[in-house]
Amino acid sequence: MHVPINKLPPELLGDILRRTLPPAHGNLTYDDYPEDIHTVATWRRSITTLLQVCGYWRTILLNMASLWSIIDMSSDLPWSLGCLERSGNAPLDVFLQYPLNERQCAPLLSQGHRIRALHLDIPRPYRAEIPTDLPMFLPTVPNLESLLIATRCYLWDGEQPPLDLADCPLVFQNPPPNLKKLVLYSPCWFPGGIQLHQLTHLLISCNMSCDRHSLLALIRQSPLLEQLILAEVFIDGPDEPSSGTAPMIHLPRLRHFTLRVDNTVSTAHCMLEHLQIPSTATVRIVGREAFHVFEVMMPRSFPFTEKFNTLVVEGTHSHVAIEATGPSSGLVISISKNQHSTSIYDQGFARGILAWLIPCKNIKSVTISSVRCDRALELLPESLSPLTLRLMDRGSYSFDPRFEEMKIDSYKALLRGIARFQEVTELHIWSSYLALNPPIRSLERYTFYHVHAQSVRKVALRQYPCHKPTLDTHADFDFVDKASYPVLGLGPPKDSGWYGWW
Repeated sequence: MHVPINKLPPELLGDILRRTLPPAHGNLTYDDYPEDIHTVATWRRSITTLLQVCGYWRTILLNMASLWSIIDMSSDLPWSLGCLERSGNAPLDVFLQYPLNERQCAPLLSQGHRIRALHLDIPRPYRAEIPTDLPMFLPTVPNLESLLIATRCYLWDGEQPPLDLADCPLVFQNPPPNLKKLVLYSPCWFPGGIQLHQLTHLLISCNMSCDRHSLLALIRQSPLLEQLILAEVFIDGPDEPSSGTAPMIHLPRLRHFTLRVDNTVSTAHCMLEHLQIPSTATVRIVGREAFHVFEVMMPRSFPFTEKFNTLVVEGTHSHVAIEATGPSSGLVISISKNQHSTSIYDQGFARGILAWLIPCKNIKSVTISSVRCDRALELLPESLSPLTLRLMDRGSYSFDPRFEEMKIDSYKALLRGIARFQEVTELHIWSSYLALNPPIRSLERYTFYHVHAQSVRKVALRQYPCHKPTLDTHADFDFVDKASYPVLGLGPPKDSGWYGWW
């Protein structure tokens, strides 16, 4: 049944229109610092466009209190005052820019109980200052749940002092808020008056150094953490694990733990050595030095990996993501191509680290998705004996005779890689090339998905003749034409939630 959009109930139409708006709560990513700390301006332009469509839409939008709960007191004050008035009793998401003044903070003094999220932007000229006047302007916010403090600075900014976790200027008046989420981007100070024992989400991305003991003490005081993200946080000291004299940090509720390591692995070593990761957590390590995190930690064992039974490898010419998962835990290692390496697959220690890190005898399912599946197979330890093998050959094949010899070599190398796993009973292959004749004696079921290759312009290319191969076994064979690659979604976090991280 088709219904004209303006015949929909106002509540339903309003919800549809709200979902078309871009998020206004942040645009921070894991690898760069954007020009704009948030996207409130984009959100405002979008809602203004919707208001001008027709009078019916305008009436619906103006009466949606939750739509006007984003208050940006750092730019267009008349617009923000209008939003504050239309928001009714809805929880508020407030954006402020330092230095604060009475003009932008006075309208909020009577609305402090409604503020659920506060975003404080520190412009670059103030990046080295310790703000001591924040309690003079900020209202009492007893119901505040999330706080973002972002300092505008560049990587390796020589004028940016290191993060001093001991210098904790007060941010709020008493009583302290019941804060759950705390995000600090490139700070040189830590907000004081925060009840760390109530935090459930903590993100620190600073690209600068901080004291090892202070960082461990900070995390130890946050036992309720469910998500912990440390992106390029450099701790003072060498890049080797410490002596282990400090007591272990117990975070029984931890579900997601992410480390970004592009330039140093010292913080990752420190965290993995002192943090007792529960068996229900997923650990994600991303960056150019991701594999080197574990290189000097062998042969230490990690209990949260003991029940892994599935392994996924997703690779391109410049990036490899390896994911091992179990019933309730997981490990993702996402490696970018090192500028000093000719190929991401040249890291010879990868196979040995995986053999030590992952319980190979428990892995029953392996999935490979790569432009060179034969090279991705080389990363797998010899001790793996999966029962199910899935290969997604994303290589670009054409009839150009210059690449014919390379395609044949890759084809043969892939057959050799498959032949390593003689205990496989179920094989699935996605490819735009010829259907393989797998040399596996124990094979019981074989499915080949013929993917029609496309050019950059999304135009279908001429296909290789693909037919049912003559199998050397009695395995059941299925051929699926015009198939598409399954979506795996590994690799660095991309639009995965709060500021690109959760």
